[in-house]
Parts: sequence; C-alpha cells; structure tokens
Amino acid sequence: MNDATKLQRAPGAHACCDPAGRICAMAHAARPLGELVRIAVARGEGSEPQVRERITDMLAGGLLIELEG
Repeated sequence: MNDATKLQRAPGAHACCDPAGRICAMAHAARPLGELVRIAVARGEGSEPQVRERITDMLAGGLLIELEG
C-alpha cells in the first residue's frame, strides 16, 4: 500500500471519540493514505509511524477499507 492508496471508512463502521474513531471520521469520504496520515498527525493523533500503524490495524479490523483505482 502506498501513499496514493485511497482509504475510506467501512460501511457500518462508526466514529467515536477514541483515536481510531477520530480517524474513521476523517475517512468518511475516500482519501489517499498519505493525506489521511498528514491530517491525523496535524490533529495530534500521534506521530506518523503511530498513525500509520493504527491505520494498518484498522484495515485489518475492518474499520477502514482500501478502494481500488
């Protein structure tokens, strides 16, 4: 997965006030991975490596989906 890969909140995934929920809220519309990471870091969700790891976990857990194209 590269920084241009588009990610979006999975259908049925709900945003809440924890860090994963806040990232889900940012991904309500499809966003490139790099943009989502930059926004999350700018909003204080952690360092770039921490945010990337959280996004990887969210993909594995089905909270985010990777879009083709």
